[in-house]
Amino acid sequence: MPKRFALLVVLLVPLLVLAGCQRSAQDAGGETPAATSPPPAEVVAGEDSERLWQGVLPCSDCLGIDTRLQLRQAAGRRTYALHEVYLGGRGVNAFDQTGDWLERTVAIDGASAEVIVLDPRGRAQSFWLHDDGSLELLDTEGHPQAHGEALRLQRMAP
Repeated sequence: MPKRFALLVVLLVPLLVLAGCQRSAQDAGGETPAATSPPPAEVVAGEDSERLWQGVLPCSDCLGIDTRLQLRQAAGRRTYALHEVYLGGRGVNAFDQTGDWLERTVAIDGASAEVIVLDPRGRAQSFWLHDDGSLELLDTEGHPQAHGEALRLQRMAP
């Protein structure tokens, strides 16, 4: 039971922290400048690939969450590894999560967008794949959050 509780805490804390940092889109005030990362590599269905993103996401009770997300596609299976370190925190501050992922096309701000969904059959966590290759963490309903640029992970070479 303690392991299950710890897993639940690990999954819920990042979502609650980010929800606490969220403001309404009306408060965003202005457009975000385009990031300058390499464009995303084309992933062909059935072809083995590995993609990697990294960045520091905001945190309401720590200095930030150093986040590293690795997506793999091998032998027809899509898996991910998410490593998060809560900076400046006390006690256990590093968390690892693995599972399945999928990519789907949705409408965001009236335009077609690719979204990466971690654990689609469980408590899904979604990221918007931007044209510049960055991933933006979406809210629990799959919508962009105010100050979305602060919630972006940058594409890295695997």
